[in-house]
Amino acid sequence: MSDIALLWSNELGGCDIALAGGDLVMDDGLNTANLISVFTDARAREGDDLPDGADPRGWWGDVLGAPSEQIGSRLWLLARSKQTVLTVERARNFTTEAVAWFLTDQICSAVNVQAERQPGDILAIGITHDRPTGPARQQYDYIWNATGASLNGL
Repeated sequence: MSDIALLWSNELGGCDIALAGGDLVMDDGLNTANLISVFTDARAREGDDLPDGADPRGWWGDVLGAPSEQIGSRLWLLARSKQTVLTVERARNFTTEAVAWFLTDQICSAVNVQAERQPGDILAIGITHDRPTGPARQQYDYIWNATGASLNGL
């Protein structure tokens, strides 16, 4: 699996296409797929509490697919949430949903998502992917700042 590489920018608060010497950089690992899965806004589901004035978001192509085939995560729904045990659990569940396709498509043999509350209204999310070809393990860590309502890749 090879994708055009995306690089996280804390300054932009998002991703940009990776270039080297004017050429596109390719990503043979899971970094780009993981960034899209976690940082793209999935469409809100029926019954989700939308932040004030928000539309249900999501990629227009998701209208044609089943909810299990949607791209992105519903982490955006937590943008105005207080840091509670329930919020941390919802963040873990939303992230787990977003990366479940790695298992369905047999790209990974295991995916483990952890979420924890840290001082300063910070929510830390860790994702570990085990590849089916062997002990190759990739770890991704993200922080969510409730004050700025933004996710950052580390």
